[in-house]
Amino acid sequence: MKLRDIMRRFPKTVNVDDTLEFARDMMVWMELRHLPVTRDGKLVGVLTERNLAVYQAAIGDSYSTSMGDKVESAMQPEPQTAHPDDPVVEAAGRMAAAKIGCLPITEKGALIGLVTTTDLLAAQVRNAMEPPHRAGPTVGDVMTHDPLAVHPDDYVINAAARMQQRNIRHLPVVDGDRTVLGMLSDRDVRAAIGDPTRALDSEAEESPDETLHRLRVRDAMTRPVVTTTPDQSCAAMAREFVSLRGSAVPVTNKDGRLIGILSYIDILRGLADAIELRGR
Repeated sequence: MKLRDIMRRFPKTVNVDDTLEFARDMMVWMELRHLPVTRDGKLVGVLTERNLAVYQAAIGDSYSTSMGDKVESAMQPEPQTAHPDDPVVEAAGRMAAAKIGCLPITEKGALIGLVTTTDLLAAQVRNAMEPPHRAGPTVGDVMTHDPLAVHPDDYVINAAARMQQRNIRHLPVVDGDRTVLGMLSDRDVRAAIGDPTRALDSEAEESPDETLHRLRVRDAMTRPVVTTTPDQSCAAMAREFVSLRGSAVPVTNKDGRLIGILSYIDILRGLADAIELRGR
């Protein structure tokens, strides 16, 4: 299967001189997470939701002021690209290795499409359903074992500190027996306390925001949460990820206790391995 078979043709783009506010609004209105950035019609970068969050945290500026900056200020310059005739397995491997969420597709220097992790996951679902069917990797084969977790009574500000220290975006929420109760994502943290970097810095202030620092994980976490088991196939979970807004799910044993976490990067690795084996 080639990328031209699954790519989104002629994707929406923004210009380097557009404002971050305009780009953010486009993402919200059109439910996009990635925007190719152009200058004079040529691809020069990619802007993602993550880029926006990192930029705001880095400059330590007010929300309204930073949103008036140009897209060029926050975008990822010189992004990795692919050709429409590149194999899907190659693209999946590249995206998993680089931990990127999209690949702009170019031909003769022109942007003609975009492939996202969602497109690749959907491709795995279709591929798994085609005969002859071969058993692919399971969740247990690719998941991260014994992930860091938090308790619902923990403070959100402390959970945010752990996420920054470990460079992770999701924390399963568990009780004393490690039974999964919910999930705390970086989006949940931002919705609850705003910019986590600024909130953590405010702990050193003489008069920190007491309301902010009293927020518990139970007040910010997402619930109910989709979970999976280690014996579930990666193909089945790819189908789930296509419809999920999140990008990671807890993995539980038969008693509902946390034993791992599965991210879309893990699924991409499974996709690459499964298609490569099938092609041999």
